[in-house]
Amino acid sequence: MNDYQFDFIVAMLKQEMKKNATSMQQCDEIDRRFDIASHRTKSAMAFFKGDLQKAFLELMIANKRLRY
Repeated sequence: MNDYQFDFIVAMLKQEMKKNATSMQQCDEIDRRFDIASHRTKSAMAFFKGDLQKAFLELMIANKRLRY
């Protein structure tokens, strides 16, 4: 699975979760959590493929979003 396919699946799941949200705060929290989870997953996929530079970059992005 490449990054584009993965991003498409994540976007579809995010839309399904947002359908049940009752406020903008819930939508924002769904976005934040999905972004963190997707970057962590991309980091793991890159690590197992041997692309350590991309794995580190994705992990740094996930950690940055975790703080905000």
